[in-house]
Amino acid sequence: MAKKNNKITTEFTEIKIGIVKSKKAQKQGLRAMVSITINGEYAVRSIQVRESQSGVNKGELYVSFPQYKGSDDKYYNIFLPITAEARESLIEQILEAYEEEADE
Repeated sequence: MAKKNNKITTEFTEIKIGIVKSKKAQKQGLRAMVSITINGEYAVRSIQVRESQSGVNKGELYVSFPQYKGSDDKYYNIFLPITAEARESLIEQILEAYEEEADE
């Protein structure tokens, strides 16, 4: 890691994804809880794989990142990829890991 302009920069070379399936919460659309470990140094918990319950995308899987409810009753992400490319890549990896787990 190198410190640059009061920012720490590092390369993420390894992301491990852990899947815990949720049978109890399937009625509410929750399919699995996901944790990721980045470079064996950082962990993100409470990522969810959910199934859309209504609308045009009913039945499709999507990824929900951890959030907290602010004093203004709005929800704010705790963890989120900054760029569209990073978001798409991480979501793709999470859904692939979920599908692989489903196949076992």
